[in-house]
This record gives sequence, C-alpha cells and structure tokens, in this order.
Amino acid sequence: MAEFWKALGGGQRDAGIDGFLRPTNQLAIVPNTTPYTLPVESMLVEIVERFLG
Repeated sequence: MAEFWKALGGGQRDAGIDGFLRPTNQLAIVPNTTPYTLPVESMLVEIVERFLG
C-alpha cells in the first residue's frame, strides 16, 4: 500500500516549511486493526476529520 501511495506522488519530496508542497494524496495506517475492526476503532473519527478538514 505504501508503494502505491508513493506511485501517486506521496512522500516524494519535502512539504516545505509552510506545507505548500504537501502532496494531495493521503495514506492512513491504523495499527492493530482489520477491515472488520476498523469501523469501531476510536482513532477512526480523528483520521476522517483530519482528512475532510
């Protein structure tokens, strides 16, 4: 998955001091979860809010 993210341009350069060069692609890895436990993961709300914000 990380290689796919890199192929879309993620993580290829420094975002710069103001974050202007930050890639639009985002990847979230939630440790100790599966597709079945992710919907009830407490961290999921924060991840989604940051993504949409």
